Formats: sequence, C-alpha cells, structure tokens
Amino acid sequence: MRELKLRNDKKPVHCGHLISKNGESRAESILVLEFNKCHSVITVQRFRQRYNQEPPNANNIRRWHRMFEETGCLCKGKTIGRPRVSAENVERIRRTYERSLQKSTYESSRELQMPQKTVWRVLRKRLKMKLYVIQLVQQLKQEDYGKCMNYATFMKESMEDETMADYLIFSDESTFHISGKVNQYNSRIWSTEKPSTLIEHEHDSVKVYVFCAISSHKLYSPFFFSERSVTSNVYLDMLERWIGRSGEADDVFCSWPPRSPDLTPCDFFLWGYVKDRVYVPRMSKTIEELKVCICNVLASVTEQMLQNVWREMDYRLDVVRVTKGSHIEHL
Repeated sequence: MRELKLRNDKKPVHCGHLISKNGESRAESILVLEFNKCHSVITVQRFRQRYNQEPPNANNIRRWHRMFEETGCLCKGKTIGRPRVSAENVERIRRTYERSLQKSTYESSRELQMPQKTVWRVLRKRLKMKLYVIQLVQQLKQEDYGKCMNYATFMKESMEDETMADYLIFSDESTFHISGKVNQYNSRIWSTEKPSTLIEHEHDSVKVYVFCAISSHKLYSPFFFSERSVTSNVYLDMLERWIGRSGEADDVFCSWPPRSPDLTPCDFFLWGYVKDRVYVPRMSKTIEELKVCICNVLASVTEQMLQNVWREMDYRLDVVRVTKGSHIEHL
C-alpha cells in the first residue's frame, strides 16, 4: 500500500485510510492525493478536466485536504485517532457486567461515573453485547425438585415398554381471545426514531376456553366451554362427560409434578402451534369463526408431528434428570 506524505514533516499515513466504499469519497481521495503532490488547486482541476469530469471548486479541495491533515480520513464525523473511550474504561465496563449481567446501563453509569450513552455504546460497539429479554417462569418450591425428578424417572422407566406410548394421553385447556391478546413484554419495536405505533388492548375481550388432548398418534377433538368462566364444577362436569366417571378400582398412574408446564406436550407444543396459526390476518371476528379456525388448525396436526413431539418429551425427561428437577425451558 502506498504512503501519502504530508507537509510539515507529518507522519506518513497509508492512503488506504482515504478510500471508502462510497464512490464519491474515492473521487475526493484522488483529489487530495493530487493536491498533496503539487499544492496547486489549478493543477488538480486540470487533472479532473482531463478525465471529462466537472472539477470541484478550490474551496472544497482545500477543505478536503485540511480535513485529511487534521483527522487522517475523509469520513464525516469519523477519525482514525484515539477512541473516545479509553481501553481502561472499556475494561471497567466489561468487569462490572461480568459481575452482574442484569445490571442496567443507568446503574452502571452511576457506579462508574460515566455517561449512560457511553456505557451503552461500549457494550454494543466495543464489547459486542446485545440486550436479551429474560424468560419468566413459575417459581419452583423446594419440594418441587424431588417430585419432578421422581416423575421423570418413572416416565423414562415406563416408556421402556414401547407400547406404553399408546396408552398415554396428555390434556390441557387454553384461552383464545378474539382480539388475539398481546403480551406487552413481547411488543418490542427497533427503530431509528421513536415509533408512533400503538397497540389497542381490549380490557375484557370476547374469548373461548378450549380443552384438548393428544397422544403419540392421535389428537382428540377439542371441547369448547360454553360458560364465560370455567369453575371447578364446570371443569369436573366436562371431565366426567369427556372421560367418564372414575371407578372405585381406578389407581393413580403417576402424580404430576407441580409448576412444570415444560413437560406437557400441550404446553411446549400444541398451544403455541395453534395460536401461531390462528392469530394471523384475517383475524376471526366472531366466536364461531374463532372456533372453526381453531378446529382447522388442530386438524392440520399430523401423526408424524405427534411422534416428533413424543421424542421431544423423551429428550426433556432426560434433561430434567440431568438438571435434578430444575427448569429446562430455557435450555
């Protein structure tokens, strides 16, 4: 790479610093190089005329040359000199976030006596860190870990019998709003300016409660509750009609571990799959339309998909045992 020597015995600077990806900046760079050789605006203008291009005026040529002498480049607002934040301060910011990743930039600003924008800029530009939304899960009680471990161990041993999957049915219920109720924590917009987008929230939107069940080879038709609210009596009545009354000889197959939605296929697969396809334009305008849409999406679940879900459940049981009953949804 050639070097461009400046007047007044200044340190040579690689002319590569002059060149940018922008074609206009390349032309300016050539002019600065020529002006540095001859220090004559007229000569530079003749050089441009030789290539059938309109030459810039003398003031622009001198301004570009002065900018390069002062900053080392022709990029507006950028220099190749010392960074605005010292390496020492970058290291201080890095260490404070090693100690606490959840600390806000405002807290770090007060602690380190630095502007908040400086902390933010260093995290994004120098340390290449990004802001992530932490997933909220139910708090596990001390006794929950053992129950979850016992469940995972029992299920793994039971599923060694390949026919066991044919007898397992998982059921759950979910609420579907006509308005498609939005979780405000997922309503994020990245923009170069403050967005004017608003999301209207209906306080008590029309909704329907849906009960559904799946096995490794079949999805059972959904049950729609007609009541506006599902009480324990309403739910029990539905179970007795859907499953039938339990007999005196019935035994409990296995106690379900509390606060463990990441272990039931309805939670980690079914409801997310259905809502992702129900809440797309055009949105349902009536309860009946919403019910039809839900049934159509449920009908699209294939046996192959259910078998994949069962393999995922088997994997999750292994992870539960490795983590000794802890949350696994984030893994």
